[in-house]
Order: sequence, then C-alpha cells, then structure tokens
Amino acid sequence: MIVFNIAAVACYPAAGIGVVRRLLTDENAAATGVRFDCLTLAPQTSFRLQPAASSLVWLKVLQGAAKLKTHYTEGLSDRHSVFLPPAFEATLSTGSGVSVLRAEVPDAGRLDPQFATTQPVFSVSDYTLEPVLRCKNDGRQRIALVAPLTCRTTAIKVQMVIYPPGTQSAMHRHDGAESFVYLLAGRGSAETRDRIASLRNGDLIWFREGEWRCLKAAPDSEMRFLILYAPGVFRTAFEDPGTASVWSPTGLNINGFETARDARARRAFGNG
Repeated sequence: MIVFNIAAVACYPAAGIGVVRRLLTDENAAATGVRFDCLTLAPQTSFRLQPAASSLVWLKVLQGAAKLKTHYTEGLSDRHSVFLPPAFEATLSTGSGVSVLRAEVPDAGRLDPQFATTQPVFSVSDYTLEPVLRCKNDGRQRIALVAPLTCRTTAIKVQMVIYPPGTQSAMHRHDGAESFVYLLAGRGSAETRDRIASLRNGDLIWFREGEWRCLKAAPDSEMRFLILYAPGVFRTAFEDPGTASVWSPTGLNINGFETARDARARRAFGNG
C-alpha cells in the first residue's frame, strides 16, 4: 500500500490554463500502467482531451463546474464522471474554474484482451442517477461509474463507494487487478498486513495486485471514495470467507428514486 495526498503533491503549470498535480510519479505510473493526476483549470479556460489510439481516459469532477464539448455539449458538476475511448476528441471548458481527477491507461490492450477488436464507447455518468448496490452486512453502498456493459472494455472498472460511520470491509484481496482508492469525503483508515494508514480527503491509495487490505470509516464520519480497478476483471478473496460482503441491488438511485436506466427504459416503451 502506498498513500499519496493531493495537498502534498507539487503543482506544475498546464500551458497557461491552470495547474496539474501528478498523484503518481512517473516511476510508479510505469509500474502500475495507470496515470493519475488532478487538473485544475482557471476561470474562462479550456483544455483539449484526446486519448491516443491505444489509451483510455476517465475523469471525475472534484470541484467547480465545466462543459464537455464533443458531438454535443454536456454540463458537468461534481456529480459527473466521463469515460473517453481511444482517439475520442473532446474539450473541457469552464467559466468559473474546475478541478478534475484524471486517470489514463496508456496501453489499454495490456489490460483488455478484446481491446483491438471491441471499440469502447464514450460515456458520461451522474452518480446520483445510477443504481445502488447495498451491502447486506452493514449498509455500505456501491455505484458503478465505469463497467464493461456500459463502456465496453474490461481494462478498468470504476465505482463510487460509501461507508457509513464506523463500518469497514473484511480483510480481503483482489487477485488479478491492482486497485486505486481516492478519498472524496470523510475520514477513515486503510490496513494491510504490515501497515495502518489514516485517510483524509484527497488521499490516493495504491493497492498492489493480491495485497491484503481492509478499509474502515471513522466512528463519527461517513467515508466516500472512488475505486478504480485495473483491469476490471479479477477475483476477490476474503481472509475469512464467513465475513465476505454480500452486495444486493436496491433498484433505486442514491436519493431513493428510479434510476436513469429505469427512466430511459420507461420512455422507450412509451409508458411515461
């Protein structure tokens, strides 16, 4: 386990439009095959996003508001994340300033055996409209942001995860994938076989493939984080199989209403 915090990372000018904070060093990025940075755009600026032919890019708005211009223009807030397939042209612009977490997989074919024959698809998701999975053990929640069915790639999988105060995962590991946790809100801790680290907003935690780990929310704080798996297909093993988390669909979004998928299906069948 390696922990990086956004506040402790050096800022680099971004072509006169803002600053970039690289959350993984070049050496670490080469080892993981995933690059993470935080891009902060100044007001009234724009930034062109175009992954290479072998790359995938995913980004999540952290603060502020922006517009994403592709074949149409999409307004973005801290509810939104964006998945960009290879060679996809897009421009991010902001009137008042925006900060985004950006992850890039420069060699997606290494993680997705079907990458050369199956074209991933562009996707914008609002996590407040997506279906929620709830853990029967303790009420933790998961929301898919990037998944094989929606983005047509197994190179990565991204979820938002919410831990109520005092809840925790059992000690577990992911065989076949590295994982990266970015803390959006709250406080907690991460534990491995040989280390316990306190977690706060802006922390990025890198767990190596097969590394035993446990995440825990502080007793007085909900913990909300993003988790990116690379690749997105792996096996989860629990130290004690009897403590394995049991996740079930709620059929509702985080606000307790029908999901965006439900609304699209209803309109498609002419029922509302």
